[in-house]
Amino acid sequence: MLSRQQSTNVPMTRTPTLQRAASHMVNVQTEDNIYELIKTHNVIKNINIVNTIKEKDTQSINKNHIVIYVIEIRTDYFDYQVYKRYKEFLTLYEALKYDILLPKFPEKKLFGSNKRKVIEERAQALQNFLQTVLENILIPNSNKYLEFIQIKEQFQKRGFQNIRLHGPSTDQFCLADLQDANDKKYSPQNDIERQLLHYINKLNQIQESRGTTYQRMEQYLFGKMQSVSYNMLQFLFQGDPDKQILGLIHMMTNDGEGQEHHISCTAGFQLLRKLLEFDYNPFAETALRAFCEIPLKQIKNMKISIHINSTKKCTQNALVILHKYICGNPSLTEQFIQYMLEDQETISIYNSYKQTFKQEQKLNTEGSYEDTYDIFHSTNLENKSSSKELNALLDVLPSPEQLQNINSRINNWKRVADYKKCSLEHLQAQIKRETYQLYCCMDRAYQLMVVDKSWIKTFSKFQIIENINENEFVAYDKYIWTTKSQFTTHIFISNYQIIRQTNKIIIKVSGLSQKDLPKQYQDLILKGEILNQTYMYIELNEFDGYIQAIQLMNFVDIDHKTHYFPYLLNEDNLFQATIDRLHQLI
Repeated sequence: MLSRQQSTNVPMTRTPTLQRAASHMVNVQTEDNIYELIKTHNVIKNINIVNTIKEKDTQSINKNHIVIYVIEIRTDYFDYQVYKRYKEFLTLYEALKYDILLPKFPEKKLFGSNKRKVIEERAQALQNFLQTVLENILIPNSNKYLEFIQIKEQFQKRGFQNIRLHGPSTDQFCLADLQDANDKKYSPQNDIERQLLHYINKLNQIQESRGTTYQRMEQYLFGKMQSVSYNMLQFLFQGDPDKQILGLIHMMTNDGEGQEHHISCTAGFQLLRKLLEFDYNPFAETALRAFCEIPLKQIKNMKISIHINSTKKCTQNALVILHKYICGNPSLTEQFIQYMLEDQETISIYNSYKQTFKQEQKLNTEGSYEDTYDIFHSTNLENKSSSKELNALLDVLPSPEQLQNINSRINNWKRVADYKKCSLEHLQAQIKRETYQLYCCMDRAYQLMVVDKSWIKTFSKFQIIENINENEFVAYDKYIWTTKSQFTTHIFISNYQIIRQTNKIIIKVSGLSQKDLPKQYQDLILKGEILNQTYMYIELNEFDGYIQAIQLMNFVDIDHKTHYFPYLLNEDNLFQATIDRLHQLI
C-alpha cells in the first residue's frame, strides 16, 4: 500500500554464514533480556504499513466498518505481520509522546474515518510514527513499542529461548538458525489468501470473538475458494504447531463452557462443513483432500463425540464432517472409528446417520449406492451425474436463453431459504433463482417483476427509454447500494423482450455493457454513477388462484456479485424481509 522507498533505508539482506565471526551463547530467560537484545543489536530492520482491511463494526452506532492496519516488520531472520486498529496506535502514542519528539499524530474523527482518502492519510502518518520510534529504539519506554509489534512472541515461536548470537559481520549482527523452512509453504500468494491469513491470526489472537470471525470468514470466502491453494487449506485446517498457531481442527475442541463458546463451536462447524460441500464451494475437492489428510489423532482430539451429542444444529454439522472424513479414508476399520469416537452412544448415532445417508442416496439416484467415496467428487451423486452438463451450460456466453436452459435442465440448486411459499437458490454463487407465489392477477405480477420493484430495498427507479415494438423495449433501472461505507448509484440499461403465451408470460432481459451502449443512452449515466450489466430470465405462470413467478439472474459484473453475497447467504434474514415487502404491495 505504501511505498517502501518512503521507509527507513536500512539494509534488508541476510548476512551469509561464511561472513560471520566466531559466536558465543546468550541464554535468554526474561522478557527484558529479549527486548534488550533486540534493541542493542538492531534486530528490526524495517517497518511498514502494507495494507488496510475493513471489517464490519458490530458495536459502534456511528460507523459501519472498522479499519485494520496491516503492519509488516522485517528483521534479519524472518518477516511477519501484525494487525492493529487506530485506537491501539493512539494508546502507544500516548505512552511515548513525552520521551521523544514525534511527528504529528492523525486526529481522531467521529465521522468520516472510513473514507478512502482519510485511511490513506492516516496510514502514511501512522507509518511515519512507527519509523520514527524505530530510529530511536533506545528511548526509555521503547518496550511498549516492542510489545505493540509483538516481536517477543514471534521470536519465542521460532526458538528464541536459547540463541546463538554471532559477532558482527561487515555491516550487521545476525542470529543463527532461526530461519523457518516452512515460511514459504504457508506464504499467501494472493489477496484472498492474505485476507484468510488475517482471519486465522485473528482467530488465534481473540478467542472471545471467534464465532463472529467464523461468520465473517464464511461470508468473505463465498465464491472465492478457487483462489485458495492446497497448502493454505492445510494451514487453515491444521495450523502450525511449531509456531503455536491453531487451525480450525484445534479451535473446535470442545473444552469451553457457556453460551459464547457454544455459538463459536456452532459457527466453526458450519464454516468447516460448507468448505467441504460442493453446494457452497464448487472447488470442494481441494478442501476435501486437505481435510482427509489430517492425522486421525487430530480428529480424535476434536472430541467430536461431544459435538455429536450437543445441540441439533451442531450434531448435524459434526456428523456430516465426520462422515466425509471416514469416507475419504476408506482404509479406516471399525476399530479405528471406535478409537476416534470413544463412546458407544456416539458410534450408534453415527451408524444411524450413515444408514439414513445411504437410503437418501438410493432415492436420489434411483440406483445402487456405492459404499466408496471419491474425495475428488461431491458426496451428492446427483450433482456428479449433472456436473458435466452444468459446466457446459455455465461455459456458454451469458444470455437469457442460457438461463432458460439452466432452469429447465439443472436440478442441483443450492437452496438458501424458504419463506411464505417463496424460495431462494443459487448455482455456484454465479446464478440466482428466486421463486415467488403471488396471490394477484397476471398484470399485477408483471408490474411487480418488471416495473414496480420498490419491494427490492435498493431499487430507486425504472423507466422505459425506447419502445422498439409492442413486445420489446429498452429500459433504465437505477439502484442505490452501500459499498465500502458509502452510497453508490448503479445503473442497468437493458433490452426487454416480452413473450406472451396462454396463462404464461416470459421476460428476457439482456443488459448492455459500456462498450455496447449506444451513444444516445450514454448521457443517462451521470458523473459518479456506475453502469452494470446483467442477464435475467423471468417466467410468470398462472395457476388456479395465484401466479408463480420464477426469476433467474446471472451475475456478470464482480461488484454486482459482491453486492448480492449477503443476500445469497441470507444474512439477517434478508430474503424474508424482501418477501414481506413484496406481499405488502400485492
